Amino acid sequence: MLKQFLPELALRQDELLVIYVMLSVVSATAGCSLMEILIPILGHAFWFATPENDWSNLLWKYIKKWLSVDDKSILSGYYHGDSSLYIVQHIKSWLIPITSWFAFLFALVFVMVCINIIIRKPWTEKEKLAYPIIQLPYGMTSEGFFRNKIMWIAFGIAACLDVINGLNFLFPIIPRVFSKSYYFGFADEPWRTMGGITLGIYPFVLGIGFLIPLGLLFSFWFFFWAWKGQLLLGGALGWQTSSGLGGKSYPYVNYQGFGGYIGIFLIALWISRKHIADVCGKIFGRGNLDDSDEPMSYRGAILAMVLALIFLTFFCYKAGMSLWVIFIFFGLYFAISTAITRMRAELGSPMHDLHYTGPEEIMVAAAGTRKLGQNGQA
Repeated sequence: MLKQFLPELALRQDELLVIYVMLSVVSATAGCSLMEILIPILGHAFWFATPENDWSNLLWKYIKKWLSVDDKSILSGYYHGDSSLYIVQHIKSWLIPITSWFAFLFALVFVMVCINIIIRKPWTEKEKLAYPIIQLPYGMTSEGFFRNKIMWIAFGIAACLDVINGLNFLFPIIPRVFSKSYYFGFADEPWRTMGGITLGIYPFVLGIGFLIPLGLLFSFWFFFWAWKGQLLLGGALGWQTSSGLGGKSYPYVNYQGFGGYIGIFLIALWISRKHIADVCGKIFGRGNLDDSDEPMSYRGAILAMVLALIFLTFFCYKAGMSLWVIFIFFGLYFAISTAITRMRAELGSPMHDLHYTGPEEIMVAAAGTRKLGQNGQA
């Protein structure tokens, strides 16, 4: 509208893409598995402590006051509502924990930004990764996208399906379209160990499929059936099996997923080994690697990353973690983060899920709770 009537006020494509990037970062930070969990958990151990669970003796001594809110009179307004954050006592109680965790998250994200600066050139300019996940917003901000008749026809079809299904929710007499799922299962052994199989047609999934490389689309169904085949094999051989993502028995889906991420990280590291060696040489004044088009020089990125890692180590050490636990945890964490970045840049997967597969889960499974210690687990 602005471009049509007030073109001087309309945003350019690069400005719109900057807004998209900002929203993507904010939504990732404030979304599932970060702020959604972090903020509610700050007072959880104190508010829900009872004589029956004995959390006051089991947990409180391991939780630092500068990382949590332990005053139940303050937490009452948070959990019961009918109050406001903008009360002096509330602000005083929440300020230190929120500031501490903000500093931690800032350093954590900053390390990943520095990693991106280091690996951007080989991924973007040498390997020329497609970044499929950016193709849709890039196309939507291009000239002529909203003048394309085919786009509007496709949009109209998809919108009609959603409108019909929305009307079905309000008026059940109206039939739903492409929304019924069929669930298949087996009652006899060993087939029942495969778990259930859901079959359905989802138009939005079909649309997303056109934006995803064929190799990734192939892996979706291939490894789904490979997983079911492993479950069937385990049932046929009499092994204890689990079809859930959190299962601690064969075929160990969460551990296989973790191994896959580590494999992607090692492959990406190997492919970029020459560039990484050149970056290391640049730090010590050797080589002529050009970093003039980077947002930060390679030397500056390495130095900033080291300082941020020192801060993270100090933060976690003061919180009670052992040094060896800190090093292994963040080593695995940033390896997985780099693997996810590579996967998004090369394949553009619509989502990634790491339930029961984070570094803390793997460390407990590999080393055991006794070696990690009570502080490390808390």
